[in-house]
Amino acid sequence: MIAVGMLSGRLIDLDQPEIHIEDVAVGLANICRWGGQVKRRFSVAEHSLAVARLVRWDGGTPRETLGGLMHDAHEAYLGDVVTPLKQAFGDRFAALADQLDVAVADAVGISRADLRCAAVKVADEAMLHMECAALRPDGYRWLADPSPAAARLIARFSRSVSDIIGWSKTPGEVTVEFTNEVGVYMGLVKRAESQAT
Repeated sequence: MIAVGMLSGRLIDLDQPEIHIEDVAVGLANICRWGGQVKRRFSVAEHSLAVARLVRWDGGTPRETLGGLMHDAHEAYLGDVVTPLKQAFGDRFAALADQLDVAVADAVGISRADLRCAAVKVADEAMLHMECAALRPDGYRWLADPSPAAARLIARFSRSVSDIIGWSKTPGEVTVEFTNEVGVYMGLVKRAESQAT
């Protein structure tokens, strides 16, 4: 068993995870993006809130928006591991992240595919570039150019996102905001599904 202790006191078995939104929110609000190598603190929860906003502002459905909000939720249990390390850790790390993604999606009433849909991927890529420009002294130097879809989002929403990146909220405030947003979008997804049947 691989277990991770949560601030709530819960012990989560990563091979059979039981997801609690409060644990996800606390974890993501306290984990800094970019392995902490940034000019100012910017948490994974703030990133996820911004991705969800980009999805929504670009016409995404509640399901896609919730997918954007939860796309990095596995990091509440595994940390925000930088991409080269993820690759070095290999298949076991990827398998744990995949298991957590399935459990997270199930916990909020969406599918794993919703966490990786096109709208979320584009918004995540756009945020990567906007965060890099705002938070890293090296800016865009080492990143490949954004895809045309991500560049379009950057052009349309970079001013609004710079306001988000400029937040100076405490982890506690971000935890509350993240938890509230999850509740709102879970409700909207359920409502849309009930109206469709």
